[in-house]
Amino acid sequence: MKAVYISEKQGVLKYFVCTIEETTSKNNENSEAEDYSFSGIKTIAEKAFISANEVKRVFFDKTLTAIQKEAFKKCENLEAFCCGEFKETDIKKEAIDKENAKLKGVSISNLQSAFVIETSSFSDCKKLKTIILPKCKVLRIEKNAFSGCDKLRTVISLAKKTEFTDNPFEDCSKDLVFVCLKDSEIEQFARENDYRYVNV
Repeated sequence: MKAVYISEKQGVLKYFVCTIEETTSKNNENSEAEDYSFSGIKTIAEKAFISANEVKRVFFDKTLTAIQKEAFKKCENLEAFCCGEFKETDIKKEAIDKENAKLKGVSISNLQSAFVIETSSFSDCKKLKTIILPKCKVLRIEKNAFSGCDKLRTVISLAKKTEFTDNPFEDCSKDLVFVCLKDSEIEQFARENDYRYVNV
């Protein structure tokens, strides 16, 4: 496997290129999908991962503060996005949910700044199930950020203040659950739009 990502000194991930040299099964459509971890990235540039079907789960550390327009658009195999630390040693062997076993080793980033998800950042990610966002001062999610993500089931956001441009989850299933702080604006948003929520 060979993975390459191009970034500037300022920590802007400009674009991502990945080629899989060997696959275990030609019949398995997910055989080429992989997990990737990035550190030291502040901004994911516009269209950086567009149509990157090799990506199944992606992890960014606490330096990330912005996801620009269409950054992950049409990533057909993307199942989970996480902004936090990931350690394989933390994975619980007894995890019942095999699909999300790797997410059990995740700790959420704690930012002292704002975090923004721009327009259509994750649009048409047909298999996207889980989004784990950082605990930040202000979270801003712009319109159509998750358009076409009809399999999205869990959004974890511990931000107290949240700004929305329209409803960025309008195309998502009503089975979507927000994990959020009690009395946060995410909770209020979930109530107003008939989504479920769980307080932490």
